Amino acid sequence: MNIVLDYMLIIFGTPEYDWMGFKITEDNPITYHHIRKYNDGGAETVENGAILSILSHRYLHQIELIDLDIYNSINRVLKRINESRKNATEKDYEEILKYLEQYESTYSKEIKTHINKLNINIKLLSRVMPDYKIITPSDFRIILQNGINPVLPKKKIKKCRKYQ
Repeated sequence: MNIVLDYMLIIFGTPEYDWMGFKITEDNPITYHHIRKYNDGGAETVENGAILSILSHRYLHQIELIDLDIYNSINRVLKRINESRKNATEKDYEEILKYLEQYESTYSKEIKTHINKLNINIKLLSRVMPDYKIITPSDFRIILQNGINPVLPKKKIKKCRKYQ
């Protein structure tokens, strides 16, 4: 872990959920997110950081590629959490959820296309969602928020094809 993130964990404590509401697990560890991007002059400092899990960090950058306004809105909430020097509150989670749901409803077709291109571990997914037929964008996010990455790593795809 990097030294700035370690210091942030001293200030904010070690949360069970990251600042976007994603569960932190051994398979979904904490990462440091630059609120102001490094390429835009954002330094790796406590003041410019957000505590995100690896899955929420990836999800946030996926949002950035598709809708910069929603990405910036979420980053404003992350900045406010940082400035409070306290972990995310229910109000913060609700506000971020509003932006995530806006993203998922606005870009539902694009997200479904993206999900369908992924190599989903059907066996794992059937344990998490026994009655699933079609994964909606919100379902996919909820699975990720529980710290579960249903996407098979490329090196395991051939080995697990029998489950698909």
